[in-house]
Amino acid sequence: MIEEGNARSGVYLASGRTEVREVLETCEAIQKRKFNPFLLDVERAVATLRKYFSRWKTFNDHCLDARTLNSLTEVVRLQNSQLRYQSSTLYTDPKLLSDKLRSLSVEGLARIFLKSWHPIVELEQLATTTVKEALHYWDTLLPFDVRRKRLEAREACSPLALDLESLESMGITAEQTFSESLEKFWMEMRRHAEQSGKLSYWEFVKRDSFEETAARAYFVSFLVTYGYATLEKREKDLFLTPHTRRVRLDLGRLVSFPISLKPGERR
Repeated sequence: MIEEGNARSGVYLASGRTEVREVLETCEAIQKRKFNPFLLDVERAVATLRKYFSRWKTFNDHCLDARTLNSLTEVVRLQNSQLRYQSSTLYTDPKLLSDKLRSLSVEGLARIFLKSWHPIVELEQLATTTVKEALHYWDTLLPFDVRRKRLEAREACSPLALDLESLESMGITAEQTFSESLEKFWMEMRRHAEQSGKLSYWEFVKRDSFEETAARAYFVSFLVTYGYATLEKREKDLFLTPHTRRVRLDLGRLVSFPISLKPGERR
């Protein structure tokens, strides 16, 4: 009889280990995001652990029970996190919502609609002030024939060529082309940057007259655009770094960098 009872107890414990391991494997799969946390019946899993807890005798059985209980706690935490997220987004299970709507009568749906319907009402009213403003607008409005003339297309001016005086004011003489002037300006920039490798933009561009400052800024813009120099901004200062040869630029990454030049402005 004792042997038979021990045999039955052994079978019972073996069956209990199998059930507990199944709960543990399900919890671990949920923690790895393989299943929805709510696919596990937590109440049934707790009942399984409670059923066999008093029967465990070996150290390994107690370790299995503790691991399962810990994993089950993590699943409950995941369920709680999902519920919090769904409640924050006003989530409702589509199946439950569909079943609830189908169970409602037409009168019930109408009541729900009336409770949730919040129309926006706007009230406009004529007052003495608004009437005066309207009269003033129409009294001061020019006739349509006068206003239409402002919209009529006018003949555009033809492009004009620069004369020698304008070219000389920009530092370009009749004896040299624009490319030659640009190369000369590039060599000047390289001489100024021989020691430190870079120079201040405003110290290089700024001159006594606004016209000369604008002309030098004009040449600098071409040198930077063509890859003969680099313009960088550090806090509030601008610096130029001339290159010994032209650098090929990535046309897709070019950006516009506007710099304000005002007559009489000191930098």
